[in-house]
Amino acid sequence: MTEFDFIQSILAPLARGASGAAGLRDDVAELPQRADARLIVSTDQMSAGIHYLRSAPLHKVAQKLLRRNISDIVAKGGQPFAYQLAIAWPRGSDLAPLRDFAEGLADDQQLYDIHLTGGDCAAILGPAHFSVTMFGWVGARGPVRRAGVKPGDVIVVTGPIGDAGLGLQLAQGARIAPAPIAEALIARHETPAPPVTLGPLIARFATGAIDISDGLIADLRQLAIASTTSITMDLAQVPLSAQARGVLGDEAGSLDALRWLASAGDDYQIALGIAPADLNDFTAAAAQLGYAITPIGGASAARSSEHLQLLFCGAPIASTGGGYQHFSGQG
Repeated sequence: MTEFDFIQSILAPLARGASGAAGLRDDVAELPQRADARLIVSTDQMSAGIHYLRSAPLHKVAQKLLRRNISDIVAKGGQPFAYQLAIAWPRGSDLAPLRDFAEGLADDQQLYDIHLTGGDCAAILGPAHFSVTMFGWVGARGPVRRAGVKPGDVIVVTGPIGDAGLGLQLAQGARIAPAPIAEALIARHETPAPPVTLGPLIARFATGAIDISDGLIADLRQLAIASTTSITMDLAQVPLSAQARGVLGDEAGSLDALRWLASAGDDYQIALGIAPADLNDFTAAAAQLGYAITPIGGASAARSSEHLQLLFCGAPIASTGGGYQHFSGQG
């Protein structure tokens, strides 16, 4: 199969319904224009053996790739609508698995009402690598930046933390759990579910926001640095799922477990700053959409270079480390 055959037979069907995609037969796509919204864009990538297990089904790899990017758009208060895709596939490898990859894209396109508008394909001397550039709409306010958190804001998260980290351990055989629990947690690692319907509420209520990809501790530190505030978080307030508690048992409430869960990453929940006067309204509106908002700390004026203070049951603890570092490969 030639590159052109691959694009037209496997990828072009994903562009149906995208009026500016030209059937993936041109060098550029024409994005729509809207007078009532601003265009935002985000890019994320995944490499075999780094961002996903080499044994992972490509159907799920495709879905995680899209959802990582969707999470960035949602964290800015936006709604995704289109994406560009780059595929780097090992030279000489069978292309048949990419049909499964395309089916994963198709399923999520239907779920999230998005379309492929273009991209690029290449054969490389190395493991598979995929990249997506996601486009979204935000309202007249523009994107909710990391830099917007104010002293006095309440810091909240949109869902449980640590499930994906536990799911990865279960997939690797580093932990064991009853089948229903293991399957649920592995699914949260392989196919995260960013809170996409919260986008309009984030746009309305959040002062600042970040999606939780590298770990809650690391990402809160980035939120605090960007907004030149200090954020205090009590690990004892971090929400855990019933499945996580089922795996961890009595360990679930321990300092070591909570610190690890808040460092594991791949949660794709959102951490937000909310003005105290807006907290009840935001929480109630989110609950109507099925999301349980959990306050985990607060923001204050920056104290020199100390941007993040961790507590455990109200007592200060060391706040070093706590997340994945891409260039060092350490977490």
